[in-house]
Amino acid sequence: MNPLDYWSRLTQSKGDGRAGLRKIHLFNVALLAKQVWRLVSSPESLAAQLSKAKYFPDGELLNAKLGYQPSFLWRSLLAARPTVLEGMAWRIGNGSNVHVFKYRWIRMTNFERPIRTSNALNPKLKVSELIDFEAKNWRFDFIRQNFNTQDANRICAMHLSGRFSVDRLIWRHSKNGMFSVKTTYYALKRQTETANTNHPSSSTPNGAWKKVWHL
Repeated sequence: MNPLDYWSRLTQSKGDGRAGLRKIHLFNVALLAKQVWRLVSSPESLAAQLSKAKYFPDGELLNAKLGYQPSFLWRSLLAARPTVLEGMAWRIGNGSNVHVFKYRWIRMTNFERPIRTSNALNPKLKVSELIDFEAKNWRFDFIRQNFNTQDANRICAMHLSGRFSVDRLIWRHSKNGMFSVKTTYYALKRQTETANTNHPSSSTPNGAWKKVWHL
């Protein structure tokens, strides 16, 4: 048997009758993504504050540059950043933390970001600028004038809490919105398989691997 074919079989799930050895690279990316998620979702933590002071004092991790002679740790975290950007989304509270065109926040079956169709709109526009806080609702006229029909309808249909709490970061790939290595690994695996074969796997973990997914 061709060694590459043998390795491919090993990386299939036990449900397919294979050895169940996971693709180590994707698993490592998922573990690194967890560290990025912690820094992004808990900016007040000591680790996040130390990282910010050292690597991105004037910005945020999600748009920080690699820099000159980066450490192995910093290079590794940035390698996992696209995974976090793809999987993260925002539940809107007051909209003050969420850039309209940068992040996913429009609630549908999943979360999406709107298309910027008007050059008149500031590319750094925040969701808070789409809210009429006195009326405790969306600025319907402004939204319908500046967004395409599909995005405008979706935004205007979203419920706003009158309490306007802090925006909450969530993980799109899990039902409860909480980040996990398990859901991240399988999201990466589906993306890889879709790109390679256009037939994503629906396999699920079992046996001793279930303990790993609780990381």
